[in-house]
Amino acid sequence: MIDPFKEKLISFRDLTKQLPGRNGKRLNIATVYRWATAGRRGVVLDSILVGGVRYTSEGAVRRFFAGVSAAENPHSTPTPAQRKRAISKAVRDCESEGL
Repeated sequence: MIDPFKEKLISFRDLTKQLPGRNGKRLNIATVYRWATAGRRGVVLDSILVGGVRYTSEGAVRRFFAGVSAAENPHSTPTPAQRKRAISKAVRDCESEGL
């Protein structure tokens, strides 16, 4: 979640100027909106609406890219949610075995 008082906000329009697109072209703003609504590989870009303009933050973009990269490489470090589920399953398995 974005904290607008602690993180520097970036409009979607400005974000398209900072990130590279394909073949040297600028990233399309529709792509950023899609990341914030539908997401990519189950990861959604955090954003907030301020005065009719949609914003995100550098931290949110970093978290989004890290999540997408982890989803593309299943052998990478598990997300906190995946780790929590794995621990819960291990505890249940131990309890069912009487350990």
